[in-house]
Amino acid sequence: MKPSTVSYRYAKAYFQNSIEDNSIDTVFNDFLLLLDVFSSVKEIKTILANPIIKKDKKIEIIEEIFKNKVNQKTLKFLIFVIEQNRADILKYVIEKFVDLYYDYKGIIQAEIKSYIELTTEQKQNLINKLERITNKKINCKFYVENNIGGGFIIYLNDLVYDYSFNKQIIKLRAELLK
Repeated sequence: MKPSTVSYRYAKAYFQNSIEDNSIDTVFNDFLLLLDVFSSVKEIKTILANPIIKKDKKIEIIEEIFKNKVNQKTLKFLIFVIEQNRADILKYVIEKFVDLYYDYKGIIQAEIKSYIELTTEQKQNLINKLERITNKKINCKFYVENNIGGGFIIYLNDLVYDYSFNKQIIKLRAELLK
């Protein structure tokens, strides 16, 4: 079975359990913290994926790092996944859970890359426009990307809206070569 299938099953089961016991928001916040730690501390992912390191040691490490930082239920879930010999997909399980949460709450993830740093007003205007278009709440991350030549690119779920100068030049070139 593919890791994405397995991670989705773990995430979905835990997600449904969290809804039933009304801890969904707490678990979601814990998982955001965990994703942040997994992204910033590469050694954790390496340790969890290493088949030479025993389960008990992995559990000990996770308990030591997160015992006072996440809910006890979340910690028990992390330990459960490790005990099932699935420590290597733990980050993917957490990512799938976060995706399920956003879908459940009607929130769309978006990324906007712009040539220059956008002002707070420009960011809010873009978010408002996207919310009107999609009729959903938008959770947006902004990045500065100097290689787009100007303008911006919006990544919204599986859609890409490319308003960069590079894209406009490519379109213009194609029109001129017709």
